[in-house]
Amino acid sequence: MTVERERNCNLCSATKRSAKIDKERWIEEQCKNIQHYFGERKTREAYRLLKAVKAKQQPRISVIKDKEGHVINDKEQVSERWAQYCEELYSDNHSQDESVIHELANISPPIAINEPEILLSEVEWAIAKLRNNINVLELTAFLRS
Repeated sequence: MTVERERNCNLCSATKRSAKIDKERWIEEQCKNIQHYFGERKTREAYRLLKAVKAKQQPRISVIKDKEGHVINDKEQVSERWAQYCEELYSDNHSQDESVIHELANISPPIAINEPEILLSEVEWAIAKLRNNINVLELTAFLRS
């Protein structure tokens, strides 16, 4: 083994050891904080920390395909493609498939023209069922006006 390679291996091992020790210290500190929060009955904070400790970090992948299907991984090109895609979504020159529109019209329920109107007593009953103690007299006076 060459001297350069051996030095690189030693540096890599030292870095891994240091990272492992730092991670163990961080986990111990988080566990102490979690125990402290549970002791103070701050369960929301405790579970938030638990979630942070056990969560696995997902690497961000910023690779998409362009219109032709070619893979783009440059950040600027990716952002340009997203801008182009959003412009296409919100532009007014979409070609609409008439068969889909007719199919939706056939599937949708008919519009009820002769539905009875909602009675004031029904509104008062619904308001009385609300949880938030709304002043029914004020609301009914407003509805009657």
